[in-house]
Amino acid sequence: MDVASWQQRWQEGRIGFHLTDVNPLLIKYCHRLGLQPGDKVLVPLCGKSRDMHWLHGQDYAVTGVELSPIAAEAFFKENNLHACDLADGRFTIWRHAELEIHCGDIFEFSNEGGDAIAACYDRAALIALPETRRSAYVQHLTRLLPVGSRTLLITLEYKQDEMQGPPFSVSQSEVQGLYGKAFDVELLETLDALQSSPHLRERGVTQLTESVYLLTRRLPEQSPGRAGVTKPFSTP
Repeated sequence: MDVASWQQRWQEGRIGFHLTDVNPLLIKYCHRLGLQPGDKVLVPLCGKSRDMHWLHGQDYAVTGVELSPIAAEAFFKENNLHACDLADGRFTIWRHAELEIHCGDIFEFSNEGGDAIAACYDRAALIALPETRRSAYVQHLTRLLPVGSRTLLITLEYKQDEMQGPPFSVSQSEVQGLYGKAFDVELLETLDALQSSPHLRERGVTQLTESVYLLTRRLPEQSPGRAGVTKPFSTP
């Protein structure tokens, strides 16, 4: 999706991807990020997600990056947070205490001069990008995230010919291919998400799998501990 199309979605209110409540998968697996109070969490393509407010409530510093100023302004307004905004190069930064949204292009976000990013939470960024942009996105994150940092990644998988994204279908094998060179990839859970996604059923999707991954950043030259995606242990 290009910049103009994304901006138009927000102007027209076509934001079926937005959740009005905190994502239960974030609440369930946030502890796997191994964060300490004050640690910085990056939320790329954050929209006006309530997940950021929840993370801030856990005493983490939260930095969202979002292209649409409509989304950034709406986040603070809907959460009754007073925010100051300031221009910083190619970004406008909306800030309330240790919670901020950098309004601009994620590919131009550098985090220069900021505290090190301890973790990343990606529920709607990778799946919002077409296949041709995902590799560049992951390479950019790899440069932003220090060794040892962890990412909670949530993806969707469906028959791509049933619907034109976003959100786009991203398979387990693609996640491994994109992240495997610089991250250890652990699959935490997969679940059938069709019934909880009426907006996607209306668009023609007949099968929908949601997957949750924990990605641990390592030196690119290091070999992964195990080949492929590490899957969760299950008992009969």
